Amino acid sequence: RVHGEHVMSAGELRDRIPIEQPTKTVGAGGQPLVAWTRYAARFAKVNWENGNEREGQGRMKVWNGWRVMLRYDVKLTTEMRVVFGTHTLEIQGMTHDRRRRYHFLSCTEAT
Repeated sequence: RVHGEHVMSAGELRDRIPIEQPTKTVGAGGQPLVAWTRYAARFAKVNWENGNEREGQGRMKVWNGWRVMLRYDVKLTTEMRVVFGTHTLEIQGMTHDRRRRYHFLSCTEAT
């Protein structure tokens, strides 16, 4: 095992998730529109993480954070989104292991 590498256990990627990509068009009135089309469906491990983040003047903002692990995909970008059941997850950031076997996505739920 290489330091910092994730060791995969059998059945860890058990959730089948669609990954969608934006298709940008222009509406009849000239306004930009975004339609979401399926890029791929992948097996993944999806975990919900929650917490609070402090905003200005002592106010708290509640957020739902999601961590998604899936096999590495060279074409995956942060412009894409993940659908997990009834949750649409926007990819905020992503990393991968050193051998580029797995992607680790940090996502927030779309509002």
